[in-house]
Amino acid sequence: MMRNDARIAFAKKGSVLCAFLSATLCAAVAAEPNNDTPKEVLLRSLERKVACTLVQSQRMDSKRFAVQVKVQMDSEGRSRRTVLQPLSMQGTVSIDDGHSWFTLFPDEKKLVIQPSPSEHRQNPRTRILLIEQNYRLSFERGTNIAGRKAFVVTAAPKAKELPLRRYAIDGEKFVLLRLERIDSEGKTRIELDTQAITYGKPPEDLFEMPQVEGVRVERCWGPRRITDLSKARELIGFEPRPPDHLPYGFVMSDADLLGSTESAFIALRLSDGLAHVTVYQWDGKRGHREVPFRPPGDGQDGDGICYVVLGDIPRSVRKKILESFLHNP
Repeated sequence: MMRNDARIAFAKKGSVLCAFLSATLCAAVAAEPNNDTPKEVLLRSLERKVACTLVQSQRMDSKRFAVQVKVQMDSEGRSRRTVLQPLSMQGTVSIDDGHSWFTLFPDEKKLVIQPSPSEHRQNPRTRILLIEQNYRLSFERGTNIAGRKAFVVTAAPKAKELPLRRYAIDGEKFVLLRLERIDSEGKTRIELDTQAITYGKPPEDLFEMPQVEGVRVERCWGPRRITDLSKARELIGFEPRPPDHLPYGFVMSDADLLGSTESAFIALRLSDGLAHVTVYQWDGKRGHREVPFRPPGDGQDGDGICYVVLGDIPRSVRKKILESFLHNP
């Protein structure tokens, strides 16, 4: 059984694939409408799916370097991502067929299988309402990326501590081609950029589980979606209590059980519509050996519950979110 959430394993190995799975906006429509607004462009990029193959560079938070990835998607939402560079990660393959998520680590000769995260993606129309609450949207035409004309949607946060985000979206197919973040000091960082893109259905067998001889297969029972937090007590030893109020317009979108039946912990997924944060919690008194963070993590409350906050947000914002949990009455 897998010891922890594969998303965390990716982060510890310096990979950006899983963040890309939750953050990438991709969509397609047949023609450009006459009444485009930034909200409509962004919504189309969230709602629709398109068959295409892209070569993209993606930034990763912890290591501050770009990972080059070949991304292949179909109109059903299935995807395959293959790391091209750096050499230390070359050949790592992640396949999401809509039901299962297969990750092949060739250097370790290991294949990890777990439930597909795409089954629990936030509803686009719910998400766009949250975006409108927390950001001011504007857009412009005329940008050309990888040979494609693109709209650029600018999302200016109402909370000054959060970064401004710019989404370059294919003007015809509505696929995300570039994502930039501009921090409060005006520093620009390209999180995702497209070097090449072609449209068309990839071969069907691309989305099947990799068959490689001599590979150790590990199956993970999570992330397991939980809708009633009180039912988590049996496995994790406590009932998670999200704060009554989260800062900067964040709300809790979902909760997942992770780990194993012997050493389970929980992940609370937060979002302000565009930024995504995960708050990991576990009982520090139990001495879990399988939890992928050293206690007390980022902090520990009076009941001995440990917390780690991860996400595509500034450190000061993560700290404020952590404080809302630690000081939750």
